[in-house]
Amino acid sequence: MCPTAVSGGGGSDVNLCGYSLMVSPSAFVLTADLISNPGQSNFLWVPSWRTTDATGTGSGWHLNVRATDFTDGVGNTIPVGDIRMALPNLSIVTVAGNQKPVSQMTTPTALSTLDQMLALASPATGMGTYDMTGALALSVSPGTPPGVYSSFVTLTILAGP
Repeated sequence: MCPTAVSGGGGSDVNLCGYSLMVSPSAFVLTADLISNPGQSNFLWVPSWRTTDATGTGSGWHLNVRATDFTDGVGNTIPVGDIRMALPNLSIVTVAGNQKPVSQMTTPTALSTLDQMLALASPATGMGTYDMTGALALSVSPGTPPGVYSSFVTLTILAGP
């Protein structure tokens, strides 16, 4: 547990551990170029990020993911639900810490503009630093207008299971 020093003079309480939950990078852009790659119907990305729980509380945490529709800047879109993401448990590697978190997307799962749980550290687990590598795939429907489409993917780490 991380102790808190309580101010006696009307000041603020201080977390003596002074550390937090972090994910880096917390966002990335996926780009599908249908101009340079005409007729290509599948795109694959393999991004990596690092999560750290340096709070010392053992309270657990969860990592959420959400994405935007792919847009080409001139009004054409590819729905966010066409992006599938997977995070196999073997792709969660302990850098330093105790029992690693567990993926909540071990098989390809359609993404959404709403937060979806990607990884979970139950209480007393996930204390430390973990490298994660996900796989994102996009299937482009026939007849999609040519363009350079981009989607913004956001990762958010939150306290508690």
